[in-house]
This record gives sequence, structure tokens and C-alpha cells, in this order.
Amino acid sequence: MAKKLFLLSVSIAVFVWSWMSVPRSVPACTFTALNVGQGDAILIQTRDHQDILIDGGPDDSVVDRLSHFLPAGDRDLELVVLTHPHSDHVNGLVPVTQRFTVHRVLETGVQFTETAYAEWQTMLKDKHIPVDIARAGQRYTVGAATFDVLWPALDLSHTTITKDNAAEGGGVNDTSIVMKLSCGGSAAMLMGDASSDIENRIIDAGVDVHASLLKVGHHGSRFSSGVRFLQAVKATWAVISVGAGNSYKHPHPTALLRLMQAGLHIVRTDQVGDVRLFTDGKGGWTRNHND
Repeated sequence: MAKKLFLLSVSIAVFVWSWMSVPRSVPACTFTALNVGQGDAILIQTRDHQDILIDGGPDDSVVDRLSHFLPAGDRDLELVVLTHPHSDHVNGLVPVTQRFTVHRVLETGVQFTETAYAEWQTMLKDKHIPVDIARAGQRYTVGAATFDVLWPALDLSHTTITKDNAAEGGGVNDTSIVMKLSCGGSAAMLMGDASSDIENRIIDAGVDVHASLLKVGHHGSRFSSGVRFLQAVKATWAVISVGAGNSYKHPHPTALLRLMQAGLHIVRTDQVGDVRLFTDGKGGWTRNHND
């Protein structure tokens, strides 16, 4: 009996020590919109040291930004997502895949003529990196983070797009992977370059899009961030990944007005550089993880 009590007390002591040794102030997830100019590159990092990169921006500047935020010696990306194969999202993934170890890729597989996209596809095959084709209903759990794929509705890997206008909604933009991130009780909507048409289709499908953080679609284009969608999301934060003085004039004043009228706090990479937000343990996000 005494031996059992001793073993029990040791087990309790080990449990208490383990619990106390975990730094409770470390946020469950960190969201960083990397400052890569006119493009998207979103880094999600979890408390349990898992790293997810969503898009790679227009050039190799993403490599420098990743090296800045990843711990010294960490060259692993557990998941890389290409929302769609436009150059301002895919170009940077070529040097990323050359210089980091990518464990898994999620993309749509849509057929579209883009030099960097073709180069990246060849690299994925040569490196034998597993590739999943995104479609609504999929769920990915990477450490403390869960990603629910909300769009595209169908497998697009056999779809070819020849007519496209990157400056507007539709075309390749509307093949964007849209995901909802859930982590530590907080949520974020990750919109790629999807237009308001896709926003409405997602709402019509009955999906819960409520999230306290919105990665604004299409760099703040007037073709995204519709009133109906903003009312459904009910976000507190709006993060816009955009380049200073870009030729598209993003973010558009109309989109900014809609975001402001919805009461969102807008943060832009062209104004503040890297935008970093932390789960706050209360269902929201904060720019100061000690809050």
C-alpha cells in the first residue's frame, strides 16, 4: 500500500512539474502577414513549433522574412499552401522549396500558364513532396492549428483557365483556396484572392465564417470584402497584404470604406511592414501576446 501511495505521489509530482514547465504565456498560434510587397505570404506558427506557410509572395523576399521569424536552425515547413497560381502568390514558393524542407503541400492543381508555377510543380515532383488537392470539406490539423477548406467546392486539378484578368474578380482568383483557421479558441478567415461572388457562395453553403481575424481577400480589391460577407464574419481585425504604391491601387477606397463601416481595425503591410497577431486565449487576437 505504501509503495502504491509513493508511486501515486511521484506521478502527481511529475504531472504538476510538466504542467508548470509549459510557458502558459506562449500563444496557441501566431499569425504573420509577411511584408513581401504586392503579394501574399502568410505564416502561421503554433505553440508546439509547427509552421505553415500560405502563399509565397512575388519574389524571394519571403525567404528573408521566414528566416527572421522561424527559430534559428528551423528549416522545416510542415505545410505549404498555394491558394492559386498567380505570380504574386507562387513566385516565392520556388526559392522557399529550394531552401526549406517542405513536408506537405496543399493546392488546387488548376491548370494555368505561369512560369514559376510550372517550375514549382517540377520541383515538388523531383523532391517527392506529397501534394493534396484542395476541395471544400477537407480538414487539416497541424499541431494546435486546424484548417477547414471552404473553397473550391470541387476538385479543380483537371480544370484549365486560359482567360484571366488578375486585376479583377473571377478567373484564377476565384479558384483560390479559402480556409478557416481555428487555434486556441480563436479563428481567422484566410481568403486568398477570392471575389465577393465566392464569398457569397460560401455563405449560401451554410458555412460558419465567423472569425475575429480576416485576411482580406485580393489585397483589398473592390471586387472582394462584400458587405454581406463582412456582416457574416463579424471580425475585429482586417489584415491587408499589399505593396506600397502598387499599380493596381490596392487597397481600393471602396473596400476600405466597407471594412471601416463594418467596424474592423485595419492593419496593412504597406504601412507597418510585417503584421503579427497572436491568439489571446479569449477567442480573439492581439498584437501584443502579453495582453
